[in-house]
Amino acid sequence: MAERNLQVLPGTLEMLVLNVLAAVPEHGWGIGQRLQQASRGALDVNQGSLYPALQRLLERGWIKSEWRVTESGRRARYYRVTASGLRQLKKQRGSWARQVEAVAGEGFVATPWMEMHQSLFRVLRLEKLVTALFIGLIVLVAGLNILILLVMLTLEKRRDIAVLMSLGARAAQVQRIFMLHGVAIGALGTLSGLVLGFAVAVLGGRYRIFSLDPQVYGIDYLPFRASPLDALAIAAVALLISFAATIYPARRATRIHPVEVLRYE
Repeated sequence: MAERNLQVLPGTLEMLVLNVLAAVPEHGWGIGQRLQQASRGALDVNQGSLYPALQRLLERGWIKSEWRVTESGRRARYYRVTASGLRQLKKQRGSWARQVEAVAGEGFVATPWMEMHQSLFRVLRLEKLVTALFIGLIVLVAGLNILILLVMLTLEKRRDIAVLMSLGARAAQVQRIFMLHGVAIGALGTLSGLVLGFAVAVLGGRYRIFSLDPQVYGIDYLPFRASPLDALAIAAVALLISFAATIYPARRATRIHPVEVLRYE
């Protein structure tokens, strides 16, 4: 006789859903499938009990929802956990772990998934730091390219700058021209990078481009999440470096003496 699936205890379904959504945004049917996979088919979660639980989580502000297109091309309502939902999940995990240990009895210890995979999370933190350093170096090199471009531009346009200054252009005006030119180049590159980055993040999260081994990582694909705050921070640093790269060429342009440049013209 086949063993019957376990019924989800009252009050636990919300925490199970939050635990699934803490890893990756998912639609209702996908949440049920992930709960089945995590419990190896032991939990009996039907759609009739799952969607009321999702509605309760939405009312409490622990999750948010948005409409997306699934891999099969159908529109589905995807759910993702909020900051308050993560705080609630973290608070409840310790309580549930103690209850599980009490029910299981001596010889059993409830270990959170994050503690079991501490080495993986350390590697991910290190990888995040290295990625930030690489992005910083790329932006720095781009700033140096702007500096070199403007220095070469001042050498090429010495005669034009001298003519402008002889016609009455002030040094501050000439300096402002080169600064605006450099900042415009940096702003165009930053905007292009943000658009490309958000496009890759949206497509990667929607179509699950990069697959993973669920037995190793616990998820079957690499999730993407576009963070507006990270984008603003990167854009601010990029624009700041672009502006800093314009200071020296702009000052160099104002040191041009019109008489010396136009003497032999």
